[in-house]
Amino acid sequence: MASSVAYRYARALAEVAGDLGQGQQALRELRLFGTVLSEHKDLLETLLNPALSFAVRRQIVERVAPAVPIGRITLNFLLVLLRAARLKNYAEVVDVYELVLDERRGVIRGTVFSVIELDDQLRRRLEHALAERTGKQVKLQHVRDDSLIGGLKLQLGSTVFDGSIRSQLDQIRGRLVGQS
Repeated sequence: MASSVAYRYARALAEVAGDLGQGQQALRELRLFGTVLSEHKDLLETLLNPALSFAVRRQIVERVAPAVPIGRITLNFLLVLLRAARLKNYAEVVDVYELVLDERRGVIRGTVFSVIELDDQLRRRLEHALAERTGKQVKLQHVRDDSLIGGLKLQLGSTVFDGSIRSQLDQIRGRLVGQS
């Protein structure tokens, strides 16, 4: 579950970048900068170091930005995170930002769990069926879960649809125990 802090920053960026038609561009730039941070742990440690003044850390970000490359909106957003000491929440903010962008475009994300890998045709059919039911575009991520025994479990937002054999067996077990 994402924090309210991450949502606050993500929504603010989505508002600004979205109004300027640069929502997806900002997401690409944030991901690129995230890659730089993950590949250069010393850079991240330096930017998180409270012993360094904001001015010094700002100069570092402004020097790195053109090499990434990132535009003005993304750079300003990074500086806001840096000043507010929220760079430690960077990955979470970027993940939430992507969700907020999807929300604004009428896209919902979900996860489908199954014992076997679903082929592309079945995934598309499942996404299409869910889109018809929800009235939104659906993007599904697949996770293999051997504990299900068979069937599917689907999570869309906070709603879980469990058609797995494991769930059915648990329900039967519960009824049998309740009748004893």
